[in-house]
Amino acid sequence: MYGVTGDGSCVCTQPDLRGTSTCAAGSPVAKDLLRWYPTWNLAAQSTRAGPAESGIQRDDKTKAANRDSSEEGSCTFAMAAVETPVAAGPLEGLVIRSSRTAESMPRDTSSSRTPRTVTGATASPAMPTPLRSNPSLLAASLPVLDLLGLRRTEAEREEFAAVFSGCGLLQGMDPVAYAYGGHQFGHWAGQLGDGRAITLGEVVRPNGAAWELQLKGAGRTAFSRGGDGRAVLRSSIREFLASEAMHALGVPTTRSLAIVTSNDDVVRDQFYDGNVEAEKAAVVTRVAPSGSWLRIGTFELQAHRRDLPVLRKLAEHAMELLLPPGTPHQAGELLTWVTRQTAELVARWQAVGFVHGVLNTDNFSIFGITIDYGPFAFLDWYDPAFVPNTSDDESRYAFDQQPQAAHWSLERLLEALQLVDASLDPSHTAAFWPRYTECHLARMLEKLGAHDDRGRDDECAVAAPHTQIASSAAVVRGLLEAMAATSADYSRTFVLLAEHPVCNPTSLTATEQQGEDEEGAAVSGDATDALLSALRGVSNVDDATWHAHAGGWQKWLAAYCELLTTLGVPGKERKERMMRVNPRYVLRNHLAHVAIEEAKTGNFTEVQALLRALSQPFMHRAEFSRFEELPPKWAHQRGIRQLSCSS
Repeated sequence: MYGVTGDGSCVCTQPDLRGTSTCAAGSPVAKDLLRWYPTWNLAAQSTRAGPAESGIQRDDKTKAANRDSSEEGSCTFAMAAVETPVAAGPLEGLVIRSSRTAESMPRDTSSSRTPRTVTGATASPAMPTPLRSNPSLLAASLPVLDLLGLRRTEAEREEFAAVFSGCGLLQGMDPVAYAYGGHQFGHWAGQLGDGRAITLGEVVRPNGAAWELQLKGAGRTAFSRGGDGRAVLRSSIREFLASEAMHALGVPTTRSLAIVTSNDDVVRDQFYDGNVEAEKAAVVTRVAPSGSWLRIGTFELQAHRRDLPVLRKLAEHAMELLLPPGTPHQAGELLTWVTRQTAELVARWQAVGFVHGVLNTDNFSIFGITIDYGPFAFLDWYDPAFVPNTSDDESRYAFDQQPQAAHWSLERLLEALQLVDASLDPSHTAAFWPRYTECHLARMLEKLGAHDDRGRDDECAVAAPHTQIASSAAVVRGLLEAMAATSADYSRTFVLLAEHPVCNPTSLTATEQQGEDEEGAAVSGDATDALLSALRGVSNVDDATWHAHAGGWQKWLAAYCELLTTLGVPGKERKERMMRVNPRYVLRNHLAHVAIEEAKTGNFTEVQALLRALSQPFMHRAEFSRFEELPPKWAHQRGIRQLSCSS
């Protein structure tokens, strides 16, 4: 590793990974790093101009700024004294530019990190503050490297960890923090903004897809309020794993490129009980479609301020990003699109058993993707009233309240957009409920093998007569009632249903009885006993409670079998469908906890193992069998099953 002096020259502190311990000008290290420049070298520069236009002058003002930033953090990676950035970047294949949102919208004229009220703008310049002590790459997502056009070997380079820990900027990067407000737990909170998230710019791929890159935990911004701009290791690992897990489950979400850890200490009161402890800082690089960090709260902030020019510009920019070609650029069209996408998103949350934990309006992207992973959880024992956030005393964001929370937030977006178009009315957001109901039913029937949306233009359209849709909905309700009554493990229940026959094949040939034909119309005794025994094994109730509700399970199995027979779903096809969509591996809180505790000691193998398992959640692999096990009793303690917002 290498250090940096106040004037920008590099000092060798450890041998280079390539086997040389020199960093003199002309060395392999210096040649590589002359192609990029450190953030401390830009502290006094305006970020409005792209790096190619902003030559760095080594005057007294710049040197003073460098000294100021070095007090907050200096890079410990190899560096060369760079007077002016040059054209090429160090990460082969990565071409980055200012984000369209930062370029299209009004920007704050001050580059100060001092927390303040930012008006007349939706973004403020925000230079990353480098991690100081031994930054190192904990993990990188190989699929996201592919997504950005980066060779997978690029993640092995020192420069990769340097750039994605806030220690350097590549040419074209234009770092900003976004402004937004929001209702938190139903109450208007005023200006919030990116207090520790810094958007570096966007990568545009040959197919036209544009991906914004954002560092979380990279230091203070104008929106940090009383915070230090940092993120701790435990919350960073959770977000890194959760975003990749959700993507693999088919849920629209931000992605995670990399997580860089350090020995920097930050102070947190994890349980808000006065017990303050030092924790290690980390930086996560988040990746999302360009514009995804436009939140409902982004519109609310400008609406509350009655800043109509900025609000109108926001609405027009959102329409350009989201509305299909040929769609009129009208606020009603935008609201309809956001409502529909949000309904589909929440239906997927409910289907995979995901509980966000903090569904404030500032945590809803208008793109209809999952953002801001805080005290989230995946359901263990099925409890529709489960609350993963210890701060949610009123259960506002419980699992079964998530659809209502989403609709409430959409109503706040409606109120903001009514300043742009007074003709908007609640009918636009009322469309949330039929779309959510339709999509949730489709997702649940898919999990039961009774629906296959592949090849359909509308993935939520269930191709069945109205009477069959009604009976299908009754089967879904009956299943959830049986699971709730017996505290059945949410994910394991569906896997067991897939693995066991649920119907009695009558009048079938020997070949058909192996599952080649449709499932029969009646539940078999032996099959039922085996399945009920398996379901008992994944239920968290005593024997008396189980026996009291076993009859409910038998009744439901009969209804399920009748539905499959009516729909004409062969047993083999049912199983194949179910195995495609029901995960064996989900990011249970206790699994994340174990990985985090290991990472605190410098052992990252469990994080990396979890990442591999969660990236292919439907495929059983013996090496990951431990991740399929039910949560142990210790997983119910504070700080594991339920978490605070501390991060």
